[in-house]
Amino acid sequence: MCSFETLQERLQKLNLTIGSDMLCFNMISTFFETTYGTPVALALRKSPWPILDSFSVPDYFAVDDMPWLAAEVSPWMSRLPCKLLIGRLKSCLQSMHPSLRPLYKNNSKQLCWNTILRHLKQRGCFLCQDDKYLLEQLLSTHLSHSVTEFSCTSIVRELLVAEYGKDILDELSRPILTQKQSINACVKLRKTKQKMQERMTTFKLVNEIRTSWPHKISHEIIFKRLNEYLEGTLWTLPPPCAVCSRQIHETSVTSLIVDGDTSALPHHLDMLIINDPFVIQTCIVQCNLLEFTFSHKSLDGLMLYKPPAIHLLPNGDAHLDICKQCHSSLLKSVMPKFALANDLYRGPLPEQFSDLTWVEEMVCARFRYTAYITRLFQSSDPALPNVLHGNTCVHEMNVVSTASVLPRAPADVNNMLSVVFIGPGKF
Repeated sequence: MCSFETLQERLQKLNLTIGSDMLCFNMISTFFETTYGTPVALALRKSPWPILDSFSVPDYFAVDDMPWLAAEVSPWMSRLPCKLLIGRLKSCLQSMHPSLRPLYKNNSKQLCWNTILRHLKQRGCFLCQDDKYLLEQLLSTHLSHSVTEFSCTSIVRELLVAEYGKDILDELSRPILTQKQSINACVKLRKTKQKMQERMTTFKLVNEIRTSWPHKISHEIIFKRLNEYLEGTLWTLPPPCAVCSRQIHETSVTSLIVDGDTSALPHHLDMLIINDPFVIQTCIVQCNLLEFTFSHKSLDGLMLYKPPAIHLLPNGDAHLDICKQCHSSLLKSVMPKFALANDLYRGPLPEQFSDLTWVEEMVCARFRYTAYITRLFQSSDPALPNVLHGNTCVHEMNVVSTASVLPRAPADVNNMLSVVFIGPGKF
């Protein structure tokens, strides 16, 4: 008897493909079939056990993991193997020796399965009869293993796996269930598959959410976007107008260059020359004001708003910012409506009036042309009992009276400023 390594070496010399799990008797059959031909190989593979005789399993033989050896195989025959295709069953039958192969109908999966079961049970029962024959069969299939590694039951199983296939033995190892148990098992299997499907769906959904979920934004990008938002929403007023001193939002400003080497004024700026006796006498002569002195010989004496509306350039020229409305009037040689020279300048305010509130301004104003309505609510925070908040509405009104003496008397202020309580509760 040759060793396992010798068989491998002989087959490799014949340029035959050898699998790592190839059994010894398959190697021997392949060697004889390649060397001497198929008829010789089939004759050598002929089993010496009588196929037509019937055998029973001895009482001392333990068949716990193979109950179909000692029992009737009818329950296993009535169960169709779902995991085994008919092609696999046919290949198992065709691999049997012609002298041992039973007759079967190759177009019926159930008949092929029943034929294999009867043949397999007869073969298994015969292997249980003679221990010597059992050992010989074991050595012919497992030359590289020690005999002490196997028990009688395991030897029979190993031989049946080698001759019929592990998938067929595994199918027989499945327990036989009653109809009720089979239904319950099917229901349980269906629920298990449904749960697994739900878990897989949930897992895929979580993965999709995880991959599509926005990543954590760095502080650099956050501050960059905040700065862009701040710059984009920042309300920046245009430069003040040199003619009317107003800053009007969303109004274009025209830049006017006045040449420092000529005394001619462009765009009819000469109509802004100070000619009001009150301003000349009260504001300039008596107060010695330099409000309308710009260090530019062409602009000195004009009633213009000082820097930042007027910019002196290093070459001696002057740069004036003029709003669209004033610039349009000057081009038509018309006094701008809101120009300081249009009797809208009466001198600078005294220092005492530099920080007046809007209520104080209303008391000191000669004309009343607006009405203010304010509704105040008390803070809901107990820690801030003296804090009030609210909204103010401003309405235009006709000029009712002109004050002859300032500040106004309390009787005059009473109609202009009043407090009305609209409820006893907290607001």
